[in-house]
Amino acid sequence: MKKVVKTLVRSIAAGFAVVALGLLSTTAMHAVASVIERGRIEPYAQRIDLDGRQVNVLVAGDAAAETVVLLPGFGTAAPVLDFQPLVGSNLENALGTSFPEQLPLLLFVEADCVNNSDWIGLHERQAAEVGDGTVVLINGAHSLHHTHAAEIEEDLREWQRVRSL
Repeated sequence: MKKVVKTLVRSIAAGFAVVALGLLSTTAMHAVASVIERGRIEPYAQRIDLDGRQVNVLVAGDAAAETVVLLPGFGTAAPVLDFQPLVGSNLENALGTSFPEQLPLLLFVEADCVNNSDWIGLHERQAAEVGDGTVVLINGAHSLHHTHAAEIEEDLREWQRVRSL
């Protein structure tokens, strides 16, 4: 019995050692490759300082429009290059679309949007296009889900309860 346990412990230890060695070697290779390849990276947009680091930023589109699109990396080294073919087609595909008429729609909207005077009207029109649309105005900044999560959850639960959803 002792021999079986001893063999099992050694096997598990060997497995952990292999995994640890693999992680260590890939980490070391990544560090070495990053240093070697740093000089070969070509800037593909303008570089700006952000939190003490240099980042590539591509500004495209109508200069008069005040639109900011933040594209996180999603594990890609160059999100601007990876997503650029999609930006134009996504915008074209989204224009003129609406929610399905049979979709119950609940919209939580910033009550006093200083950047868009038609912000509430836009959402009210969206809600009016469906059979059951509700707009809930909340005093707060644009990312309401960060600052008003409890209120949103309470309103959502009540909205669902009334509709038996």
